Amino acid sequence: MKFILKAAFKSSELQDHLVNIICVDDKIKPENLSEQTIIKEAKYVLSKYIGGEGFLQEEEYNGYCGEEAQENAEKEVRVLRSFLKRYSVSVKK
Repeated sequence: MKFILKAAFKSSELQDHLVNIICVDDKIKPENLSEQTIIKEAKYVLSKYIGGEGFLQEEEYNGYCGEEAQENAEKEVRVLRSFLKRYSVSVKK
């Protein structure tokens, strides 16, 4: 497994998005995802938490779904930001 994919899978939300949406739609295995696609989708998943009006993730992040959901959302945001900080600079656009 690619290092970038292993790091991406530290975010359960990103893992779910990549495996159950992107790979299903594109009919490919996660190992065949390009680094650019993984980065792009990580940015999209993060945007669902930050300023993603209408997304459940944004409501969880802002505490509308309870304290436990907010804590989980904050963890996801930390993981996604850390992932993007590390990998988005290493991938050519």
